[in-house]
Amino acid sequence: MHGIDLARSALAVAARRGGGKPNLSFAREDALALACPDESYDAVLLMDFLEHVDRPAAAVREAARALKPGGLLVFHTFNRTFVAWALAVKAMALLARDAPEHIHVQDLFIKPAELRAMAAAAGVDVVAVSGLRPRLDRAFFWSLAHRRVHPAFAFTGTSSLAAGYLGHGRKRP
Repeated sequence: MHGIDLARSALAVAARRGGGKPNLSFAREDALALACPDESYDAVLLMDFLEHVDRPAAAVREAARALKPGGLLVFHTFNRTFVAWALAVKAMALLARDAPEHIHVQDLFIKPAELRAMAAAAGVDVVAVSGLRPRLDRAFFWSLAHRRVHPAFAFTGTSSLAAGYLGHGRKRP
């Protein structure tokens, strides 16, 4: 497995959490210009990423270029809705006080139909999409009360795509 990021701090955290596993590597690389030949990977994960780039279609295209035919493109992002704005922009500002000020920008959120179109244009057919939302449990309410994220804070699946969504597609042969 190979992980990339432009931020050195994110790479340092990933390497620390990776525990020095021999089949895991990280590199400072631009997701819009991957340093790999065409059709290099069986799967490419775009997790919590597309909502942070100005050109998500270019990122999806580049990920598809790196995928082998039949390979999986896995994604998670936020929907451009009021619900997503309330959770990912406003609640994040309350809960993650140490996060960068504009970690999420609603204008960069992507509607599911837009992501399907980006993937299709890149030669990837989206197979499944499901919603994600914060789990409304003790950790969630503790986080609200203490204005910081509890270690057990988690997300759960939902049929609604209003907040965020997770999905995958297959690259056409």
